Amino acid sequence: MKKFNLSLTDELKGIDKKIASLINQRSRLLCKVSLIRQNKSESLADVALEKELWVVWKEELKKSNQSLVRQLYTLLNSLGYSMAEKTSSDKPFCLYPPNTPIHLNIPGPRSILQSHYTAFLCALSHEKQELGNFLINDNIIELIKLANQCGSRVSWHDNILTVQGEPRVNMDGQNLFINHSLFNFYLFLCLALGSANRVKFNSSSVLKAVNLKELQDFLPQLGARLYSIEPQSYALPARVETSGQLPSEIHLPSGLDPEFVKGLILSAPFYEKSLVVSYSGLSHQSFAHLFSVLKDAGIRMEHGEEKVITHPSQPTSFSKEITLDPFLSGFLLAMAQLSHGRVNLLGRWPRKFPPAIKVIELLRQCGIEIIIKETSITALGGSKNPDPVFDFSDIPELVPLAFPLALSACGSEKAEIILPSEEENYEIIAELLRHMGYNFTVHPMGIRILSRQKSPEKNSPWNSTGPYWTLGYCLLSFKHKGICLANPGNVTSLWPGFWKIFMNLSARPPEKKESTGDNNGKPARKRIRV
Repeated sequence: MKKFNLSLTDELKGIDKKIASLINQRSRLLCKVSLIRQNKSESLADVALEKELWVVWKEELKKSNQSLVRQLYTLLNSLGYSMAEKTSSDKPFCLYPPNTPIHLNIPGPRSILQSHYTAFLCALSHEKQELGNFLINDNIIELIKLANQCGSRVSWHDNILTVQGEPRVNMDGQNLFINHSLFNFYLFLCLALGSANRVKFNSSSVLKAVNLKELQDFLPQLGARLYSIEPQSYALPARVETSGQLPSEIHLPSGLDPEFVKGLILSAPFYEKSLVVSYSGLSHQSFAHLFSVLKDAGIRMEHGEEKVITHPSQPTSFSKEITLDPFLSGFLLAMAQLSHGRVNLLGRWPRKFPPAIKVIELLRQCGIEIIIKETSITALGGSKNPDPVFDFSDIPELVPLAFPLALSACGSEKAEIILPSEEENYEIIAELLRHMGYNFTVHPMGIRILSRQKSPEKNSPWNSTGPYWTLGYCLLSFKHKGICLANPGNVTSLWPGFWKIFMNLSARPPEKKESTGDNNGKPARKRIRV
């Protein structure tokens, strides 16, 4: 009889539990369908099946808001497709870094942002260029292929980008497929705004969950119209119609995605007339980096805290060296402390870039000795035992790097992490601690780590939420050898060369002893074993 006395909250919990179970079942079934199609070299999504299922949803929920129902239906489909993408590409494997101090002396990973911005400008440049030290990841390869489809002449080999020049860019009538990079969608959408075009954008399941409603509402002010192909939807796939009639000055609402604003500023030099963009977020540190890249490329522009003016101009010169990426380099530099070794990265460290300053401050707080030179940066493992209280509230973007350092810093394994509970990384940290067998308590302002009760169960890999947390998990493996990762492939899309570095970590090579020969000064005789 107790079930009839349930409170409304308990009743909702019971229903949500059933819904979650059904969503899981549905995702697995859709995953199976997608994998069967993939084995036949067909696309993951079955358009005919989607239409049949949508008829069921419309009929069963006809009294509900059809726009919201459509968004929910699209999100649920994306769960199944995403599961199929992970299942088809990854096999779990366990991490065993060396037990001895590592000694790295390698070229460091180059800036992802600078590489991405520069690759876009190169694709539209009329000058022949060959630029080295690029970080060519999946998103940049996607950008190059999209640009070439529209008339650019760009190629790549290893970390070298080659531009043939004299592009004949024509976007009208193009059908562009955006795989995983929303920024690439923004770049080519904004590039199309400069003239009259009709462009269709399709995407993978990852981007079909992105709500473009605010952008759809704003684009008419730029003489353009964006509408989703699927009814009652605000996501990709979508068609864009542009008139090429841009106002001389644009006031962007603060609610727009900053990545769209960056795409607009990067595309503006290729418009016929000067463009004034007013936006309250221009003072953010990421825009300072963008402006630096544009000026280095020879783009004519002026900018203030809330306004940027871009004039029609061609990129004529590019920085000869892409600087080191502070985030990616930070994970390698941290290995010096975790293995009590030494890491030397060749390349120019962006000393004045705010994220780079934060990374250095974090590493030094954790006892790592940092030496910055003109063409390299070196980290030496220190012996300092930092304060067991770690405040992550001011560096939420660095938590995947900071957390493994904090967990490894204290020999007693007791630590206090300050991070507001509303932060996304708060839940990820709690999930990781639970997975690795730690005893901990949570409170609104952070997490108190007490001790480790047990090791993770064998064959129980952790499913990383993103590439930066995959890198952080690899750092944890220095303290907890043999922990397993369910989806190692997600870091390759961001940093293709990482696993090659990690799997080849080694101690200092033994010093070669010079042969002194025999007493008569003759070379020593060699024994040849057959």
